[in-house]
Amino acid sequence: MLEKKYDHKLTEESKYEQWKEKGYFKSGDKSKEPFCIVLPPPNVTGKLHLGHALDVSIQDAIIRYKRMQGYDAFWLPGMDHAAIATESKVVKRLKDNGQDKTTIGREKFIEECWNWTHEHGDIIRAQWAKLGLSLDYDKERFTLDEGITKAVKKVFVDFYNQGLIYRGNKIINWDPVAMTALSNEEVIYSEEKGAFYHIKYKLENSDEYLDIATTRPETLFGDTAVAVNPEDTRYQKYIGKNVVLPIVNKLIPVIADEHADMEKGTGCVKITPAHDPNDFEVGNRHNLERVIVMNDDATMNEKCGKFAGMTTKQCRKAVIEELKEKNLLVESDGAMIVDLEDSKLPPALIQKRDGSTLYLTRDLASAFYRKKLYDFDKSIYVVGSQQELHFKQCFEIIKRMGYEWYKDMIHVQFGMVALEEGTMSTRKGRVVFLEDVLNQAIDRTRQIIEEKNPDAENIDEVAKAVGVGAVVFQELSNSRIKDYTFSWDRTLSFEGETGPYVQYTHARCCAVLRKAGQPVSADINYELLSDQDAADVLSVLENFNKSLMTAMKKNEPHIVTRFVLDLAQAFNKFYHNSPILVDDADLRAARLALVEATRQTIENALKILGMKAPQKM
Repeated sequence: MLEKKYDHKLTEESKYEQWKEKGYFKSGDKSKEPFCIVLPPPNVTGKLHLGHALDVSIQDAIIRYKRMQGYDAFWLPGMDHAAIATESKVVKRLKDNGQDKTTIGREKFIEECWNWTHEHGDIIRAQWAKLGLSLDYDKERFTLDEGITKAVKKVFVDFYNQGLIYRGNKIINWDPVAMTALSNEEVIYSEEKGAFYHIKYKLENSDEYLDIATTRPETLFGDTAVAVNPEDTRYQKYIGKNVVLPIVNKLIPVIADEHADMEKGTGCVKITPAHDPNDFEVGNRHNLERVIVMNDDATMNEKCGKFAGMTTKQCRKAVIEELKEKNLLVESDGAMIVDLEDSKLPPALIQKRDGSTLYLTRDLASAFYRKKLYDFDKSIYVVGSQQELHFKQCFEIIKRMGYEWYKDMIHVQFGMVALEEGTMSTRKGRVVFLEDVLNQAIDRTRQIIEEKNPDAENIDEVAKAVGVGAVVFQELSNSRIKDYTFSWDRTLSFEGETGPYVQYTHARCCAVLRKAGQPVSADINYELLSDQDAADVLSVLENFNKSLMTAMKKNEPHIVTRFVLDLAQAFNKFYHNSPILVDDADLRAARLALVEATRQTIENALKILGMKAPQKM
């Protein structure tokens, strides 16, 4: 008698084992065309989650489909030892059992790590089995396998011998508990409330002082310079002079560097090259000494004198007290601020003690002016990601003033532009002007057109459309938040996934339609467009509206550039494989309709990107 309720446990587990025993998932048939997927190895720090399940289910569907198509389908399983993440799990387990990694010794600790790996590896394999994944278990890999380890070592040595790996001093993320370096991916960032401490850095042989605002006074022991902006007229007379480092009582120079923001704090910045990534770069530019003032466990070292051995917080408190005693703290009374503590934001400085205003003050005034003048539905600030805190404070203040339209204000962040030879600097002459880029792009395009088609019409007009389009397309092709290194060769390239490639596709569509010499109708037999190449074009066309809505929602133009590139590639494949101007009238009409739909969509997409769609190239 059959059970009324299906019990998957009674059947599915045995079925999966049968599949594995019969070798359904094995690969290695060299008579077939290979198809391979490497399963992104999950960390052996725990169990699989729903994200893993979704990811591997998609891969499983693909590998099974390819296997059914006759490919030698190979799906490689594997796991990642997860290094620090696994170590932290094992350390916690030891702690729960009343043990410590430092007391049990290295060999025992490694043994415990392997025990953890085997235990959770078995759990993960059991979860793969429950999902029914068609993995080739005979070839399973682990990131600490001997072969993989040897491969990593070989690549490292090869890179070293080629001069691609070198030893140098860099600012790193350091875990003072685990006593190890951390990658950026292993760091969890959080905003914490801080306070600005204004400290007097007295000028050598003078009663004058520079007012230095800092959130980390305990690091002053590692200061090797004070930086001011070279264009800041308030401080130009001090450049090249020395100030006395408080408490330490040694002389450090006043240097000119654009890192000092004239609108932030007092405009004077203490430079601690060994303990801040921005200061590190400033130090490199000015050959400043790097003074490390902390031990590996984040306590202050012997260079901090009587403060040695203190934690950073203890040292901060003690340093502030001594600065007060020596009258080296600057009073900040009289400044106008908005306390944003309950929103987990630092105080917003609205007006300085001398009555002068800041960017924040002016942005608030501008916001009210624009709302009154335009009554905007949405106000978008396209400003670098470094100003994220500034706009959070700005919008929060408007909210607290009782204006609901703060919800309509958006900060659209973007990354910074650097040159291949280093960070842009107006003072050092390392800049690229847009006008020069556009003019060179136009000239280069004109040269290409004249070489390929000297009798072409409207060369100047086409050169401008394509040259400017190349620059626009390049700038909008990547996610806006990513930092960007400017390259003349890449920007002005007319090959590959570029704006000119898309524009040429539009011109090709126009040429086909001109040659056809007949009106295009949507009243066609759509079944005639069921071949794979035509279907691929239709599939991309279908996503136009979705791409636009997503780009608008995320404020990401690169979604549109990606769409129109995909469309151009799909169409060109269709164009090369499917004759359009055929004798069959119905087939000819259907394919011409597809050409026109492609042309119109490319034109619309380029218009949205701010580009021209030439009819001839």
